[in-house]
Amino acid sequence: LSEGGRVTGYDPASMDNFKKHFPDIEYTKNPYEACRNADIAIFMTEWNEFRELDLMALRKIMRGDALLDPRNI
Repeated sequence: LSEGGRVTGYDPASMDNFKKHFPDIEYTKNPYEACRNADIAIFMTEWNEFRELDLMALRKIMRGDALLDPRNI
């Protein structure tokens, strides 16, 4: 962030709490908005909401094509 990077996030369960602790992150209303023009998308939960994402639609709105999925959704 200090060098001009930007972090955009979406978390339907605890976004309000995260905003208090991480005010420099841009928060969105859905995962598609969070991925728009992103260089990379990182999914840190195995919730069904994220399992059901249309990955091809995500790819079309992203600038990059990197997807990190440590939860194997």
